[in-house]
Amino acid sequence: MAAITDGLSDSQHILKISTDGAATFIKVPLLTNIDMPEMKKAIDEITTTDARNTQKVVVDFIEINDPAFELVYKPTDPQHIALKAAFDNNEVVQCEIHFDDPDVSGYAFDGTISEFSNVTDPKKKLRKKGTIVIGSNVTEITSAP
Repeated sequence: MAAITDGLSDSQHILKISTDGAATFIKVPLLTNIDMPEMKKAIDEITTTDARNTQKVVVDFIEINDPAFELVYKPTDPQHIALKAAFDNNEVVQCEIHFDDPDVSGYAFDGTISEFSNVTDPKKKLRKKGTIVIGSNVTEITSAP
């Protein structure tokens, strides 16, 4: 008999970025957290004047959140330098989020960094928190850490 946990996927994931427009994506090291893109279809209320209950329909329009992230900051790391430069210069960053389990689809999207600020705690190493403003369609990709 199979255990109820057989076939479940772990939630470990990584962020890879490319800032040069090439197809080369490199892992952002020391990433401690990133929100997943949340895609939600818009809803329109179409309740008529003679209806006895609320009537709604799904509209062909998708709202997407702007994922927040946090990383342990290493000012000499090339990927951290690229994120800071993208923030400073309003450059587009191509992003991919991959899961450890290749059966779980990841995400690909383009965005700009709208926040890249210090998070200080005397008991921790310096961290940066940021936000990626998604500026393209979010597509599902095959995960390949």
